[in-house]
Amino acid sequence: MQSWDQARKAEQQAGDSSMSGVTAQLPLSIPVPEHVRQGSFHTFKRLPNRSNANGLSEETNIYTETRMLQDQTGRLLYIGDASTLSILQLIRIIVENTAGSEMGSPFIDDPKRHRILENIIDFPQGVRVPTSLPDKETADVLIASYFTNMQRSAQPDRAELFFRSARSMCDPGAGFEDADFWSIQALALMTIYMLIVSKRNTAYAYLGMAVRSAYAMGLHREETMRDVIFNPMEMRLRRTLWKTLFILDRFLAATLGRPTAISEDDCSCDMMTGGGALDRRVISGLELDHVHARSLDSCVETCRVIGVTLKVFSRRKISTTKVQEIVDMSRNWDHVSRTQWYRRQSGGGLADPAHGMAALHVNLLSLHSLILLTRQLFVMHNWMLVEERSGIKKSPQIRESPMARFSEACVVASYRTIKLARSAWEEGYLPRRNPFIIYFIFAASLVILMNQFSSLYYTNEYMQTMSDAIAIVSYCAEIDPQAERVLDIITRFSQVVSKWTKGHTYPAPLLSDDFSCLYSQSARRE
Repeated sequence: MQSWDQARKAEQQAGDSSMSGVTAQLPLSIPVPEHVRQGSFHTFKRLPNRSNANGLSEETNIYTETRMLQDQTGRLLYIGDASTLSILQLIRIIVENTAGSEMGSPFIDDPKRHRILENIIDFPQGVRVPTSLPDKETADVLIASYFTNMQRSAQPDRAELFFRSARSMCDPGAGFEDADFWSIQALALMTIYMLIVSKRNTAYAYLGMAVRSAYAMGLHREETMRDVIFNPMEMRLRRTLWKTLFILDRFLAATLGRPTAISEDDCSCDMMTGGGALDRRVISGLELDHVHARSLDSCVETCRVIGVTLKVFSRRKISTTKVQEIVDMSRNWDHVSRTQWYRRQSGGGLADPAHGMAALHVNLLSLHSLILLTRQLFVMHNWMLVEERSGIKKSPQIRESPMARFSEACVVASYRTIKLARSAWEEGYLPRRNPFIIYFIFAASLVILMNQFSSLYYTNEYMQTMSDAIAIVSYCAEIDPQAERVLDIITRFSQVVSKWTKGHTYPAPLLSDDFSCLYSQSARRE
């Protein structure tokens, strides 16, 4: 087998030659030379002063697959190491080196593997922009039901028609140098809309503008919250907007593998952790939605964990000691994904679907933060087993290492992600076009499929779980281009997994049904 760096370098030369110049054009499908069909991780560093009792290093370089992917217009866009798209390419390399190019072909030779979906929306001839917008009463109803009713399929796309019409009347981006509070709110909403219509790069740009404007207006500092300047309602709105920007910033940074726009070192701690109880105390007579308020604060706490994880990626090194430190920052992964903050009707249904969506976002984001934190160790664990089974390297007591504990937690979190999405789907409040849910399902599905491919951990829930994942994404793919692309990827991968596992089975330890592996030092044996 060739070295991991040789395989990766050859793949970049063949498929990512665009790294050397931004004007290069990528073909739809690029053959990989036969001499790079095999490879091995060899950068696993052995540090005598950072080793565990089993002799395995606690620190290693992060295996990177930084990519330049081409959108529909031919632009080359940077996708960093933390992105699921980069992990996807690492998985393709492992599958190819394990199963070979012929068996892995549907997945590893995906004709769209060098592209990123940045959707282009065109209107039929005769459609005029701007068009009349809904009246305020109608708009208020649409906004109130927004997150539980994202099921657009009309032609022409009325949401895009309204968006372009509103932007033509008053574009907050056009007057960026004179941005006011309303324009920051508008840019935040435009960021969310761009995510929904599969324009992640545009969303990243809009968010950057919103954050810079928010800095200029002092939204990041608690000292600006003075009652002689702002009334209680205005202070609550400022805190809520800043927390929203923070969540969007961490989500986009993790999604695209790019630097964050907000540095917590520049922010007042109270802006992230405080304000909730204060708002409820000072705004007398105002009905507050406590479920959404708690959900927002929980998402902020999770995003702080994601921010620490992204710093690890930026240093290109990861250690089990550092991962454990981050795990200890948030010891509620098992608790949060089992907790319901919303009321149910006597018949079992939701009293308010919006509350169900809020809780779903909180739980899925929390689980994804754990997947993001442990996914590199999961990939390393897979490859070390591949090398051990092929006889290339002997990894003594690999299943007893700290790395294995975090690898298992990654798989547990992935299974639980699909279960939560399935519950929302069965209860009828899962929207068909939600970029956050689709991304979380995508990341979880890749881990579940890779675990099954490598026989890392055994569970009898695999078939049902992947059937649920594919059914949910198929349901969303009817109107969501991003879901359609995700469906194509996981379907191709599942086909390869089915073919490979028919003739290749290995003994594997039983997968835990909780996150006790995160806090237990006990060994796991086959």
